[in-house]
Amino acid sequence: MRTLSQIVYPDQSFWLNGTGRYIRLMECVEPVNLRVIRQGRVVYDAQAVEAGFYTMPDGGFDAVEVMTLGGPQLVKVAISDGDGGYDRYTGTVNLATATAIANTGPVPISVASTLLVPANAKRRGIRFLNSGTTIVYLGGMGVDLVNGCLKIKPGEMLLESEAPSAAWYGVSEGGAGIVKVQELMG
Repeated sequence: MRTLSQIVYPDQSFWLNGTGRYIRLMECVEPVNLRVIRQGRVVYDAQAVEAGFYTMPDGGFDAVEVMTLGGPQLVKVAISDGDGGYDRYTGTVNLATATAIANTGPVPISVASTLLVPANAKRRGIRFLNSGTTIVYLGGMGVDLVNGCLKIKPGEMLLESEAPSAAWYGVSEGGAGIVKVQELMG
């Protein structure tokens, strides 16, 4: 079993090369198109599928192409050579749903701990997108390269659902960085 994730942009495809018999779309914000390929031919084509979709095409596959229909989004898939797979594919269940999205916007960060968002008890979730060119680490006040355990590479996104109401700080691994923040309010 392999679990892979990548931010997929509208003009690019997420290619997963390697053999498999089973694929499950574990995460995506908006529907995606998915093409399953064997020996250069499309053997299964799924249009506008959402998280939870899976397939086990006869004869397996050697590549999968994922295309987003809207804006850029984080897509996570699981691939297996056997019959095994995920029955539950989310890490946590959060019954407190958000009722509004606050686009906090891009926050410039440096090599010193920088406040990304203050604490807010009404926040149900928060998304961090590293839209800069340097690796960033997230955490609490005083986060640095040594104690920052949430590492986000350029182009990667983190959805925080365990401590979304906390104050969040970031630090850049080297030079100026930019983190886009989107708050899910309830």
